[in-house]
Amino acid sequence: MLRKNETPRRALFIVAMGFLSSMQSPLHAEDAPALSTASAVAASSMVPAAVAVSTPVPIVAHTPVAKAAETAEFIGAQACLSCHDKRADFKDSIHGHAFQQLKGISFEQSCETCHGPGSLHAAAGGDKSNPGYAMIKSFKTMTAVELNKTCLECHEDEGRMHWMGSVHEKRNVSCLACHSIHEPKDQKSLLIQPRVELVCAQCHKDIVAKTRRDAHMPVEEGKMDCTSCHNPHGSSTPKMLKLASVNDTCYSCHADKRGPFVWEHPPVREDCLNCHDPHGSHNENMLNARLPFLCQRCHISSRHPAIPYDFNVEKAGNNRIMAEGCTNCHSNIHGSNHPSGKYFFR
Repeated sequence: MLRKNETPRRALFIVAMGFLSSMQSPLHAEDAPALSTASAVAASSMVPAAVAVSTPVPIVAHTPVAKAAETAEFIGAQACLSCHDKRADFKDSIHGHAFQQLKGISFEQSCETCHGPGSLHAAAGGDKSNPGYAMIKSFKTMTAVELNKTCLECHEDEGRMHWMGSVHEKRNVSCLACHSIHEPKDQKSLLIQPRVELVCAQCHKDIVAKTRRDAHMPVEEGKMDCTSCHNPHGSSTPKMLKLASVNDTCYSCHADKRGPFVWEHPPVREDCLNCHDPHGSHNENMLNARLPFLCQRCHISSRHPAIPYDFNVEKAGNNRIMAEGCTNCHSNIHGSNHPSGKYFFR
């Protein structure tokens, strides 16, 4: 004698077995075994919604765009020049000669050495909607990190070892911020401006402007430029100086101020910037302030004068306020080797 709930359980068992059979050997709709009306009703009332079988969605395989780059092939510079004919002069540029003479890279390989294989880009025929069009390295769309990495593949061993971690690198400056590979305005260093100081002035306008003051570095006269003191690619010293310190940099030209002296002036030995502005000033000798005010930043309460030179001294008619300075008497202010030069008179 059957129990009360045996028939519904049997119906559920039949549905489950049919589902498993369909997963193992799918049949066409007309070949599927039909269930009785009673079984169908029982199945609809007993099978949870979670196990309802839906029609499988066909999976369409899409090839990722990035994978297309793996199939790109080298086509040679002549193929590139069929569209980029303005780049033909690259062969006679500094880079073109360096590729062949220093790296052993022929002109045919030169374009794709930096930009990558160009077959997919060329096949796109200028159609920017074609995924293959972007399958080259475009310096206009690359990030500064990616672009610099490309350049460092060749320039890493040519004095550029300080670039990583330098001030310029930390501020995300790219090589193309200063240099142009195909349209340089300075052929020697492939700069984007005719002169170094104009390149630096893109960011350092306040500093470069000082070179046009009354007393200035001979930058305007073309006797030196920013790279005479600084290494724009980085250095191990502050301010990207080429030498170990500010004083060593200044002494490379002003060797007579180096010493050692019998009588040394402490602020001179410490740092030339204590008294001078290295880029330019409206005071003589590029001083930070006009004499005698500069000296009185330290010598304010000893010997003469007893008070600083200010408007009160001028009102009193003091004869030291005009056309005179400490160096009129203390002529060897940087240091003295004379036995009686304690006060830098001689």
